[in-house]
Amino acid sequence: MSTILEDIRKGQFAGVYLIHGEEAYLRRDRSDRLCKALMPEPDEMNFTRFTGKDIDPAQVISLGSTMPFFAERRVILVEDSGWFRAANDDMAQFVKELPDYLVLVFNEAQVDKKFRLYKAVNSAGHVEECTRLRPEALEKWIAGYLGHQGGKKISRSAASLLLDKAGDDMYLLKMEMDKLTGYVGNRDEIRDTDIEEICSVTLQDRIFDMLRAITQRDQKKALELYKDLLALKESPVKILVLLGRQFTQVLYAGELAGENLSNAELASRIGVRPFAVKKLMECARRFSPDELARAVADVAEMDEAIKTGRMNDLLAVELLIIKYSANRNQAVRNRS
Repeated sequence: MSTILEDIRKGQFAGVYLIHGEEAYLRRDRSDRLCKALMPEPDEMNFTRFTGKDIDPAQVISLGSTMPFFAERRVILVEDSGWFRAANDDMAQFVKELPDYLVLVFNEAQVDKKFRLYKAVNSAGHVEECTRLRPEALEKWIAGYLGHQGGKKISRSAASLLLDKAGDDMYLLKMEMDKLTGYVGNRDEIRDTDIEEICSVTLQDRIFDMLRAITQRDQKKALELYKDLLALKESPVKILVLLGRQFTQVLYAGELAGENLSNAELASRIGVRPFAVKKLMECARRFSPDELARAVADVAEMDEAIKTGRMNDLLAVELLIIKYSANRNQAVRNRS
């Protein structure tokens, strides 16, 4: 069971939490629930949220050292700071000496366990990793979400079909489930036919077609596919998330290529359906591991830039496509 959910159930809290991992939906869910439990009523004087890589650690330390204003505790939420991927000795020392009234919550996509700040949080409080759920767990979550949010039922086969259509990103699945709930109206069951109707465009396949065009250095086709997705009213952020997910899968496929695994074993390790393995391997052969790693990192940075308002979402995806679909000679000149 989640340590955070258990603390919420008991009403007993640590002084510091680190929530990290690639599943952004779960990180947000844990963070929101924890902050709500710590501070049930809105309190602008005693709850502060910091977001982005430009946060000044000294400001957080100064605020955390200030007694709460007519309240039991002060809560500080720090999101996407990047502090757990570099040295931050001042914050690490502060975590070791937290005042009793303070609860410090970190929400980070990526961490490096070798740095002092991670070790300090792990020692003084609780660390919880939010990894992507396997298909079986996602099917249960889909049924639970639809039942709780919309009072709808869904069969296991329909939930599996939804995963095939929408992919395994929980934010994107939530968007599709909300659309389905509105579509079926007062009917209490979501059927396979509803999913075929609402999710008739297999977004994962279209994104993969775009990825394949990128790896083939067919920039014109990649940009045309992007425009087609926009014409279908797909969100640029949604496209970016899925493209990043598939870049990650291609990178992982390339790393596993030399292990002489069967397609079924590769599919299980990568977290995809067996029929997708061959296509991922084809893409992996066209990019170097360094190029794929840079692409994954670029997607994460662009996602953060969009969320913090530093980059336009439409432009961010287009720039990513242009950068990685450029022919090799042009790509080398761009990096030099």
